Amino acid sequence: MRMSPSASTQDLAVHLTALPDREVAALLVARPDLAAPPSSSFLALATRAGAPGSIEHALAGLDAPTLAVAEAVVALNRLDEPGQANGAGPTEVSEAAGNAQASGASGAGRAGGEPLGDPAGNPTNPANPGSLDSADLAGLVAAHLPLPAEQVTEALGHLRRLALVVEGRPVAALETAFGPHPFGLGPWAAEPLSAEQLPPTLEELSEGPTGGGDEPVVPAASVEMLQALTWGPPAGTLRAGGTAPGAAPLIERGWLERSSDAHGRTRFILPRQVALALRGGRLTREPLTAPEAGDLETVGADVVASESSFHAEESVRLVAALLEEWGREGGTIRRTGGVSARALARTADALDLEAEAAARIIEIAAGAGLLGLDEDGATWVPSALAAGWLTDSLPQRWAPLALAWSGSARTPW
Repeated sequence: MRMSPSASTQDLAVHLTALPDREVAALLVARPDLAAPPSSSFLALATRAGAPGSIEHALAGLDAPTLAVAEAVVALNRLDEPGQANGAGPTEVSEAAGNAQASGASGAGRAGGEPLGDPAGNPTNPANPGSLDSADLAGLVAAHLPLPAEQVTEALGHLRRLALVVEGRPVAALETAFGPHPFGLGPWAAEPLSAEQLPPTLEELSEGPTGGGDEPVVPAASVEMLQALTWGPPAGTLRAGGTAPGAAPLIERGWLERSSDAHGRTRFILPRQVALALRGGRLTREPLTAPEAGDLETVGADVVASESSFHAEESVRLVAALLEEWGREGGTIRRTGGVSARALARTADALDLEAEAAARIIEIAAGAGLLGLDEDGATWVPSALAAGWLTDSLPQRWAPLALAWSGSARTPW
């Protein structure tokens, strides 16, 4: 059976439709950018909830462990199709779930070791969370992250409530948010690899043969290549005229794949399941523990107050400059809405800002009611409120700007 490696918009819509009203309401509270304007259907809501900007907005409010769990769901997710079902990583879910539960109190799940399987000894696929129930998915993630199983379960529940993980699979934009190499891992191997075909850990390869006269598993040059790629970045490009004597043995074993970049240069890529085996099943090198309070860098209250005042005054100045500029020549509107590219470029130049920063100033001014349409409805110009705002005191001018920003999609909450 071929299944999507991520939850599609249709999958998300079906999921949202099946939720009780109270859970839909809780989603809109947790992700307020989805609440206004109201969506006309669950499909429209799913489209907005799966948009990259909304996903990044939701991720901004997560703590580091929950963010790591989200990235782990992405990293362990894969396309399940004929011939790939046995391309499992170094740890499998059925026994891993039990190990993670048993080790949860100590703060870490199993991070590698012998290939695991179901009670009948058949290998299961750790990279297909879509086929896992909640306990199995939590066990799989806990087996690869140094977090207690209870914490992983709680984090997965939070990700589901935020509609970032649906039926054990990440939504498509969640994969995009973490980029092509989650935890520094490359793509899954083009050809399936059984557990027996996967390499031992990088530490074992680096130590070399233990018995007298034994041949190394791969040459030293090959081990050096694996050392460079295992923890990311998972790809390397061969310079013009360069050689990679260690590549051939790895390619022969399926531990390395060869491709070429846009310029025709040879590129070597370490497949994801190979990297996981070399890491001993670990997604992270370091423990995911919170630093001690005494180790955190602190900033004095007077410094915070000074910086806050400076940026508040700067925002007021920029909005005033915007009103002056658009009082001379307004911002023309595109047919599809928003300010035209020409008007934005002119405004950015007038305010001495990058276009993105100028767009934020325009949004804040509009949100504070300081901009309105001209008589023809074709151009943004200063509104009737703008004249009074310009004569107000600094605190009075700052207050509506702060209020407008706090209710916008620009906030981190």
